[in-house]
Amino acid sequence: MIKVSKRHIVKAISASLLVIVTIYGLIMLERGYFNDFFKKIGVYPEQEKFTALFFKDSESLAKDVFSSSTQKSFTFGIYNNEGRDENFNFSVDVYSKEKMIPVINGAIYVNSGETVLKEVNFDFDKYPSGSLVYVTLPLNNKSIDFEIN
Repeated sequence: MIKVSKRHIVKAISASLLVIVTIYGLIMLERGYFNDFFKKIGVYPEQEKFTALFFKDSESLAKDVFSSSTQKSFTFGIYNNEGRDENFNFSVDVYSKEKMIPVINGAIYVNSGETVLKEVNFDFDKYPSGSLVYVTLPLNNKSIDFEIN
């Protein structure tokens, strides 16, 4: 018969437990159980959160191309990378000399990771040449603008 000492049994059980604990830890790591902890200590960088505000067809609004007689609307977009669905308040205003003229305001709901476009019907002939059209997301501190020729 083979004689097994207590020391060998303890080593075998310890090795088995070590393998089981290691496999369990790897499974938990794979399933993301430690993600919050790793983000806190800086192992996993958190995705930067931001909102992008842009004109859909900025080339048509460029000063050297723009013609108010052919332009009857413009479209702006909001890209939401805040990590959650969000309702964005917006305003469109015209600044002419020292005067601010409100055009439209409202809210646009944008799902996380998506872009929503908003077309604004706009009577360009109503405003003097040289006026600036501002699209603003006041709560997000974002704005874009173009000049009416």
